[in-house]
Amino acid sequence: MKLEEKLLERSDDKCELCSAMGDLQVYKVPPKEYANEENCIMLCEKCQAQVEKKADLDKDHWRTALPVSMWSEVPAVQVVAWRMLNRLRDESWAADSLDLLYFDEEQLEWARS
Repeated sequence: MKLEEKLLERSDDKCELCSAMGDLQVYKVPPKEYANEENCIMLCEKCQAQVEKKADLDKDHWRTALPVSMWSEVPAVQVVAWRMLNRLRDESWAADSLDLLYFDEEQLEWARS
């Protein structure tokens, strides 16, 4: 089974950050060198553009998405949620969410890199 197929199955054909359906793309979470199930996630076009800083942050889009996706069982999803929450940390809801999120050393190092 191809990587994209595995990720679509894992994500139930939804964006792993905001749960949007349709037009999903594989996103390799940097700085990992090789794409695999552990370091890739499925993102909708809107999330990917904002994650990659190709579009302005839409705070309203993330307000409901990140407090849910940060609890994903997939470490790569948690890492991207942490990064986005940090970019939005001036928002009280984002700061509150960051206070609740716990990473082990390895995951925190990945998130910060």
